[in-house]
Amino acid sequence: TMAVQEKHSDIGILKTMGLKPKRLTQVFVLMGMLTALKGVFWGMVIGLVLAFNLETIISSIEQLTGTKTLDSDVYFISHIPSQVQLEQVAVIALTALFIAFIASYFPAKKAAKLDPVELISS
Repeated sequence: TMAVQEKHSDIGILKTMGLKPKRLTQVFVLMGMLTALKGVFWGMVIGLVLAFNLETIISSIEQLTGTKTLDSDVYFISHIPSQVQLEQVAVIALTALFIAFIASYFPAKKAAKLDPVELISS
C-alpha cells in the first residue's frame, strides 16, 4: 500500500506511456512478493537458529545474569523444550506468503484502476 501511495506520479506516467493495468498490477504484486520472500526467509532463518539453540542460549543468559530462568522448586519444568516441526514451519511460511500476496494484490489492483491524470497531478 505504501509503495503504491509513494509512486502515484510514477504510476500515472507509466499508464500515460501505455502500460496496461494488468501489467501494472503484476509489477506491484511482484514487488510485494519479493519483499515478503525476503522477510519470510530471514524470519525462518532467525527462528530456526533460535529454536535449534534455545537451551544453549538460555544457559548462556543464566550464566551471564547469575539467575535461574526456570527454577524447578517454583515451576513444574526446569527447561524450555524446543522441537522444530518442518511441516509447521512450511505452513507458517506459506501462510505468510499468501497474506503478503493478498496485501499487495488489492492495492495494486486499485492503483491500476486510477486515472493517470489524477495520479500525475497529485
